[in-house]
Amino acid sequence: MNVANSREHAEARIGQSIPDDKYLAYVRIFEGMKNLDEIRAGLDKDQIKDVKTVERKPSRIVSFPEVDKKYQKFRSLHEVLSRIISSELGLKDTDTIAVQELLKDRRAVLLRLLWIVANFGQYKDGRLIVDSISINTHKKGTSGFPTSEDGWWRWIDHLSLVGIKGEMVLAPLDKSELTSPMGWWRERIPGTDDPVWHLTVGFDSALRGSETVRMLQSYARQLSSEYDRKAYSRFVKADMRLFET
Repeated sequence: MNVANSREHAEARIGQSIPDDKYLAYVRIFEGMKNLDEIRAGLDKDQIKDVKTVERKPSRIVSFPEVDKKYQKFRSLHEVLSRIISSELGLKDTDTIAVQELLKDRRAVLLRLLWIVANFGQYKDGRLIVDSISINTHKKGTSGFPTSEDGWWRWIDHLSLVGIKGEMVLAPLDKSELTSPMGWWRERIPGTDDPVWHLTVGFDSALRGSETVRMLQSYARQLSSEYDRKAYSRFVKADMRLFET
């Protein structure tokens, strides 16, 4: 739907007004909802059909296994991950094909982001900090990762829906040095190997805060050590059978 695409967003991103011809050529075609609204306005009532619904697909979560006492603490992490994996992330009408697809894509980004943070983030004051270079290196082709400031703040809002607190910290430079001519965040500060921004991630108190952060990092790294390339496929199902007795 490209709800966020508009003339106003584009002008804010590049820092100047857009002439009408450039707007029509490069922005207007991507204003998805405006296009759809105009098409719908031209339809007769008998041309508008009720939306078809589909059965909601349950998330593929592996039950917590039988484990020794020392691993029982990971049960709470399993509960947190299960809640995150099955969350509808604030979306409505998830019994329609379109929203099911959107939800699948959002969950994919959310879980890939958590995986990157857990494996490559640095622990500090109850949170994990990961930089723009690590995120772009390890997102592994997952579509839907944000590329602009607005995009990242929207994703931070998505994270908050499942009890995750996110914050972006930019390098202390003018924003024109941190973004490309099109307004996308750069990965590195021009002329250096330093990251443009850092993302800080933590859990709220309802999800046991820093305790869950520590367990998430430990779990992800043990999965990586045990299963290598197959580790992520287990992570997205909260599969903790590596602790099984």
